[in-house]
Order: sequence, then structure tokens, then C-alpha cells
Amino acid sequence: MHKIIFGLLFLVSSSSVWARPVAVFSGGFGSCLVDGNTMEMKISSQIQRLMGQILRAVNETPIQIRTCFAIGSDTIYVSAPDLDIESQALSIDEFHDVVKQAAQLGGEHAPVFLWGFSHGGWAVMNLVAEVEGLNYRVLMTNDPISVEGCDEDSFMAGVIVGALQGCTEPPMDLSSQFSVIASRVNSWVNWYQTEFSLLHSGSIPQATVNVQRVLNASWWTFTGAHGAISQDEIVWGDAAGAIIGDLRRNRR
Repeated sequence: MHKIIFGLLFLVSSSSVWARPVAVFSGGFGSCLVDGNTMEMKISSQIQRLMGQILRAVNETPIQIRTCFAIGSDTIYVSAPDLDIESQALSIDEFHDVVKQAAQLGGEHAPVFLWGFSHGGWAVMNLVAEVEGLNYRVLMTNDPISVEGCDEDSFMAGVIVGALQGCTEPPMDLSSQFSVIASRVNSWVNWYQTEFSLLHSGSIPQATVNVQRVLNASWWTFTGAHGAISQDEIVWGDAAGAIIGDLRRNRR
């Protein structure tokens, strides 16, 4: 199945890599708990392992950007060590500026790889929709949930009265931009689950590949399969294959 996925991704047109890659990892709501420390995100070990895989496979160390949404905060926390930015609380537009600065630091046509979970999936989709002109290579959305359609209050209301629509679908506030997003990226992988009835995403027709994961996650955990998919080994293995495969095909 996964060989087929990456075969489809590589059929998409490619361009040579002339510069240092940029890798953006955007976590979801509460992924950096309450303090906004992006270096202690719940997916930190997966990011570190992936960066090591990239280095070993293609001798590249991407310019890394991490973002997360802390509990009780409407801002996005951003770290970009190469830009001397450490866990700064920024607006979405300021986050966009950081990515543009990183791409400029990487050099002309710097390849940009985006991975986003839950609200982070919305964040990277919104980035592509709002910021054109970057060399977006692979967009990876992992159970993406809309910041606008499913905030903390909406989710908690759903726990009491039943699942709310905005918390059980892809980010539909961006639906008019789905085709624009797809046209600006070389390929788009969208993973999702539907096991956790109160919080899940879904298939996005404009994505290059949609993959529904079955996690069999414990229901006693607060976010069930939605939380589990953020650390799913299949997802992270697919992400490594997509990034490394693109770099191998296009670097020179």
C-alpha cells in the first residue's frame, strides 16, 4: 500500500533542489502543554528521529521550524533555531513570515516540506493558501482540524452534547482554498482517522493521497485515536519516505 502511495507521489512533476531544505513541523492544540515550549512537544522524539533519517539518507540537515498551540492560548508558538527564534508566541501571519525567512536563508528555490497535526494541519494548509511563491514540495496533513471550526470550547461542548461538525471533518473554513493549496504543492499526503467520534478529520479530495489509519487506540485516553495518530509509526514512516524520496529525486 505504502509503496503505491509513494509511487503516486513521485509521478508528480519535480524540480531540482538547489538549496538547503526547510522542514516545518506543526503540532496541534495542547501539543506543547501550557508553556508553549516547542522543543518539548509530544512529537519531539518523532521529529528528532526523522531529522536523523534525512541526514543519514541524503546528507542534508533541513532548516527546522517547530510550532504548537498551547492550552489556554490563541497564539501559535514557534521555534526556528537557525533564525534564533525560540518558542515565541506569534500570530499566524508572523508564523508565515518565519517560514519565508527560513526559505530565504535556505537559498533560491529552497524546498519546503510541511507536516502538521490537528490544528497544526490547519496551520500548514493555511500557510500554503496564504503564502505563494515558495517551493512547497510535500504537504503532509495528519488528521487536520480547523482552528476556526473546532476550538477548545467547541470540543468540550461536543463532549457534553455530542460531536460538533467542525470537530469531525477536515478544515472546511479552507475548503474554497483546497484546490489552490493542491496547485501550490508538489504533492499532498493526508492521513486521518474516524475512530474517535468526537474529534477526527476526513478525506480531502484535492490531496494527492488520502490514507485512513486504524489505530485501535484506547478510549480512556482523552483524545483517543486523534491523539494516537500524531505519534503513529506508519505516519512517520510515510513522512520520512516522502521527504527523503523527494530530496533524492531532486537534489543535485
